[in-house]
Amino acid sequence: MPARLLTRHWIITDANGNVKETRGDGVVGEQPYLKPGQGFRYSSGAVIETPVGTMQGAIRWWRMTDSSSMRRSLRSDWRCPECCTRSLSG
Repeated sequence: MPARLLTRHWIITDANGNVKETRGDGVVGEQPYLKPGQGFRYSSGAVIETPVGTMQGAIRWWRMTDSSSMRRSLRSDWRCPECCTRSLSG
């Protein structure tokens, strides 16, 4: 069923337990409309104080066929590339 990405909510935690939260409309300034089988890929980032962290949250979609919304939870564990880790440590 066709849907539009409406909002996002992310909770970003570094290895020291520092938490940042972000909410807003769409992702990277867009609220894409997707038909069945279509995909949407984007890149974004967050500045944290440690070379490892986690990102969890949700994206809310609006289903065009029945005018209802749905929420999809997402989680990711990540590590900074070695080049960034070197610059973080000195």
